Amino acid sequence: PFQKMLLLAPALKVRPYTLLLKAALPFLKVVRSIPLGGDQYEKYYRFHTGGAPREVYESFYQTYSFFQKNIPQSLTKTKAMVVCHPKDELIHHNKLEKWVRQKTPWSFKSISNSEADFQRYNHLCFDTQSLGTKSYQELLRSSEVFFNS
Repeated sequence: PFQKMLLLAPALKVRPYTLLLKAALPFLKVVRSIPLGGDQYEKYYRFHTGGAPREVYESFYQTYSFFQKNIPQSLTKTKAMVVCHPKDELIHHNKLEKWVRQKTPWSFKSISNSEADFQRYNHLCFDTQSLGTKSYQELLRSSEVFFNS
């Protein structure tokens, strides 16, 4: 149904430990990140302060399960640009990139946050604070070129 799609860290290839969280979901209302870096890091991370509702992760795992069983041919015929950060906490960047390049006609783009002020989290953090201005502008330019081509 789509002519083009921009897929930001899609749940197609996940890290092994990401699947461990799935078993705990029935017992959780929200999923909070663990403050491995301490409070001085957590105060900058505004996206996850109250935790993400369990339903967000349930949807993530439903998508993952669906794509593990089959990829509809109509979907792989759709033009897509897949964007992922190499240090994404949930998505296995290297496996995703390999899968995209071998199994689909889609393009793959790694997005870096090496110039960002805050580099603590990488999953679906595509803003100027967590990517840095240069990478964020590059993401916008790449997306615009992709959709206008």
